Amino acid sequence: VGQRFGVPVVEDLGSGYLISQDELPAEPTVRSSIEAGVDVVCFSGDKLLGGPQAGVIVGRDQMLQRVRTHPLMRAVRADKLTYAALNATLQEYALGRAPVTVPVIRMIKAQEDEIERRARTAAAAVTTSTIKVQIIDGVSTIGGGSAPGSELSTRLLAMTSSTIQPKDLAAALRRLTPPVIGRIERGQVVLDLRTVLPEQDEMLARALGSLTA
Repeated sequence: VGQRFGVPVVEDLGSGYLISQDELPAEPTVRSSIEAGVDVVCFSGDKLLGGPQAGVIVGRDQMLQRVRTHPLMRAVRADKLTYAALNATLQEYALGRAPVTVPVIRMIKAQEDEIERRARTAAAAVTTSTIKVQIIDGVSTIGGGSAPGSELSTRLLAMTSSTIQPKDLAAALRRLTPPVIGRIERGQVVLDLRTVLPEQDEMLARALGSLTA
């Protein structure tokens, strides 16, 4: 319709959905929107793209030239560090390595059985007798941009204390070195290993091993 009446079409994709993810609800990717004839597509450099916090605008040269020469461009342009980080992230996509090198994509694609195995290893590090640890079903909320409510099944490490309230147990976790950030669900403090990279598991186990709440 925009092309028929000579009206530029702008689409805000929000989350930076560069490649389709089987784990997430179907939605347009940046490429599919451009191929459909959209003149300008806006999306985030972070969120589902997994790069630095930034706004990205792609589209037809004529439209982008008007953006480049607008007076506001000087006020909102990104700095060189942001460009460098975004460039490095996009290179991983171009080389086909994003599923194993971009953290947010790795987390989305993590398999539930592997998450459970890692959660059980972390749970074994908790040795204090006042804390009960179990592995339970749960969900990981993707969040961000156009997928704020999208959820993935996961396995959670759930903790309860016989001596302190859940909020105090959560606070004790945050005081560890490094701090461990959990959430409280149904009276339990839970950790989702989907949000922890595998190479951080040993660090997490050491921190949980020092828990004395």
